[in-house]
Amino acid sequence: MNEEQIQKILNDYKKKREREIQHYHNVKKHDPIFIEKNRLRAKQYYEKHNDKYKQKYLDNRDYQIARSSFEYHKKKGSIHKYKNKYPERFNLLVEKGYVVNDETEISNHC
Repeated sequence: MNEEQIQKILNDYKKKREREIQHYHNVKKHDPIFIEKNRLRAKQYYEKHNDKYKQKYLDNRDYQIARSSFEYHKKKGSIHKYKNKYPERFNLLVEKGYVVNDETEISNHC
């Protein structure tokens, strides 16, 4: 394939996507039959995967709590208090890569 053919394929794809987006926003989004089918499909998917989302929430619960309290202390400007008060939460954030365990990086992260 030469450069012209590649450009033609890319342009055709872009035009196709633009047509699909316009069709959705102008026609399908306002069609009550499509809306009902889409809601039903989404509801079935949610019911089928509900346990997976609950488990994901439970697995990440400690991380979310640690991150939330870190952001609170960051906003207050007391990250060092957070680090001393909740060392296990801070270590969890370091393990996940949310925070770098370096004094200079912590002060720059604020």
